[in-house]
Amino acid sequence: MKYSTDMKYNIDTNHNTDTKYSTCTRYSTDAKYNIDINHNTDTKYNTDMKYNIDTNHNTDTKYNTDMKYNIDTNHNTDTKYNTDMEFNTDMDYRNDMKYNTNIDYNTDLEYLYAALQKHPSLYADQQKKACFERLYADKKHGKYDYDGFIDAAAELTAFFHDGHTNIEIPYTSLDRCLPLQCRWAGTGNGSDLLLAQPYDAVPAGSKIIGMEGMPTERIVRILSARIPHENIFLVKSRMILYPYVNYHVFSEMNLRLLFGEKDDYAVSFSVNGKIITKELPLSYYDGFLEFPEDENFLSCEILNKTAVMHLNSCICSPTYRSALKKLARLCGERQISTFLLDLSQNMGGNSAVIDEFIKFTHVKSFRRYEMIDFSSGEPKRITSRQDIVVNQQEDVLLPERIYCKVSHHTFSSARTFAVTLKDNNIAEIIGSETGGKPNSYGMPLKMKMPQSNIRFRVSRCYFMRPDPDRDNEITLTPDMDTLPAEEADIL
Repeated sequence: MKYSTDMKYNIDTNHNTDTKYSTCTRYSTDAKYNIDINHNTDTKYNTDMKYNIDTNHNTDTKYNTDMKYNIDTNHNTDTKYNTDMEFNTDMDYRNDMKYNTNIDYNTDLEYLYAALQKHPSLYADQQKKACFERLYADKKHGKYDYDGFIDAAAELTAFFHDGHTNIEIPYTSLDRCLPLQCRWAGTGNGSDLLLAQPYDAVPAGSKIIGMEGMPTERIVRILSARIPHENIFLVKSRMILYPYVNYHVFSEMNLRLLFGEKDDYAVSFSVNGKIITKELPLSYYDGFLEFPEDENFLSCEILNKTAVMHLNSCICSPTYRSALKKLARLCGERQISTFLLDLSQNMGGNSAVIDEFIKFTHVKSFRRYEMIDFSSGEPKRITSRQDIVVNQQEDVLLPERIYCKVSHHTFSSARTFAVTLKDNNIAEIIGSETGGKPNSYGMPLKMKMPQSNIRFRVSRCYFMRPDPDRDNEITLTPDMDTLPAEEADIL
């Protein structure tokens, strides 16, 4: 199939209207901007190709249309950092940095600004680019200490409403917090923040209604200007689950930002219909928010007539392939009629898991995400959502009735996985709204600032879901909260 060279890409900005930019009028939720890409009309796409694009690819690399693509949206830099990699934060260094008055934070802010200027969203949107310039102009002459610099850097990255463009400051044992383990219950903007584990005689399941007299809903809105996100559901996920002091709502850094410097903070709970307020002391971080280890990324079970795969990270390994084949074979042998893919705790990884899974389904063909690479400064289409991909089916298949469970924590490649199954009518979606927006940025370039050594990322690519009729959606909304009644008991 050939494509017209005047074809335009409609990238939906869909900014959260709850967040205001300090130097610019907020964006309309229906604002769009077009990116005109000169497609190569002679390029054909091989239906056998796999997504396998290394995130650290050289921007000068030419893409062979016969190569196998493995789109690792590194996306899984949110899931876990190897302690041996260059971004490992030295605790003593960071502790000294907080009190080191010789660090030139303005140099770091300029370095961050230069990197952010290459964000794909600024390519064709002159209004947004001007707004970003005004935001930086408002920040660049400030006199910063450590906390002030983090505030300024966070605001610059959050401007893009992109979960992959962000600064990340991992917890260390020298940081303090309120060690409350929480979860969100319910769907939509009315979901409740609950204690996942009991704390200080407050039972698990108790609702957290606010801190220091500020309602939880307002706290979420304030943190949305600080936590890079694609929708409000990603803010909710990151503020309770990610082990970064600049994300975690109960970190000393964020509590100081919200309520001033204290050693104890008042947290109000709803317990059995009664309001209980407790003064909770800060304590040193003990690792309770650490990302799960990769070796625990996958588990499977068969309950009643439903086979379940819990995939907590997108890792396309022999273990994953073997588990799919074994489950498909068992489903046939035991006449199991339903399969559930659980992505509710999956924050991303390698998108190659998607094609591998689809091989075990009954569809004859499908459409993939479209990927546009801006690494060179110009948009370059790598894959097209208009291409029909012939499914290379395995000899054993999963049941035709497939459900995919998602949540606010479903982000990046996991979001891509779920949306691909939805848009190709392979699975029905259950759970709660995804933290990943269906059309979004990714494939971030990882960097660190020269003075403070703070690590950050900037997206290089834009991804568009297979079904263009749903481009304006800001989240993947489930078809139902849970499985139909005859199968719901397994959850």
